[in-house]
Amino acid sequence: MAEHSTPAEPEPRDAAAVRHVLQSMGVETYEPRVVHQLLEFVYRYTSEVVQDAALYAEHAGRKSGDLTAHDARLAAKLWSQRRFAPPPPRAHIDDVASVKNATPLPGVSPTPGVRLPPTHM
Repeated sequence: MAEHSTPAEPEPRDAAAVRHVLQSMGVETYEPRVVHQLLEFVYRYTSEVVQDAALYAEHAGRKSGDLTAHDARLAAKLWSQRRFAPPPPRAHIDDVASVKNATPLPGVSPTPGVRLPPTHM
C-alpha cells in the first residue's frame, strides 16, 4: 500500500520573515525551534509595547486607539530599559581591571599535588 504524502503547508509569513532575518545576518544553521522562540519574543514585545503606548495615549487625553509614533517610541524605550540592563561603562570596567590586575599572582609551590590558590584572594 502506497503512502500518500500530504502537501506541505505554506510557511506563515512571520516565520518566513524571521528566517529571512537570520539568513541576512549570516546565520546558516539553527534548530527549527529558534524561529518559534524568536516569534514568541516578537509577539510578546510588540503586544507589550502597543499596550503601553495605548496607556500613554490615554494619559495624553487621546483615545487608546489613537497612537502616535511618539507613543510607540516612548513605550519601546521604556520597555527596553525595564527588561535589559545596560553594560557598565568601559571606563568603569578598566578601573576595576586595573585594581584587580595590580595584585600579583601567588608563586607556584614547588611541592607536588593539587595547587589551589590561597583563600584570602
